[in-house]
Amino acid sequence: MVTAVCLSKMFVVLSRAYPDSAEKRLGGDGKDALMELYLSLLETVPDEVFEAAVAEHIASSKWFPSISELRGLALDIMITGLGWPSVGEAWEMVVRHIREVPAVGQGKARRKEHPFVERAVASVGGWYTLRRSESPVADRARFMDAYREILEAERKAFEELPIVQVTRDLLASGELFGESDRKLLE
Repeated sequence: MVTAVCLSKMFVVLSRAYPDSAEKRLGGDGKDALMELYLSLLETVPDEVFEAAVAEHIASSKWFPSISELRGLALDIMITGLGWPSVGEAWEMVVRHIREVPAVGQGKARRKEHPFVERAVASVGGWYTLRRSESPVADRARFMDAYREILEAERKAFEELPIVQVTRDLLASGELFGESDRKLLE
């Protein structure tokens, strides 16, 4: 979680990198409210990751960052750190797996790939289907589409703010709406 100490330090860094914009955004009476807003929207981002995101933004943009830009960069850093394979890397894993790992029933237990790769393979028919396919170009396209959907869904879940998760849970449980409101929504 981004702490107030880290955020204050990064505001100083940003004000030095963007002196004209920083005065408008960080100066005056609104600074405390702005800090609270940043803290609430960056509550799932560790200090070290936030510092790296600020550095990355400064190195790549001539404009003062929005919260969403810094949050997006921080999430990219965290996802990269988690080792999520890119679409191309995922397909390479599939190709390597088909070449190197014997089919089930040939004496060896099958090695597991990254969970997202396993899910995408399952969604296009499984390892058996891919191994015996006569349409590798079509299989690649279907796999890549499926893998992109999985990555997008996982990233969206990873990005979701805690307040959105809580609200979604309350909606699912019916605690936010009465029976008459729920009927209107259906």
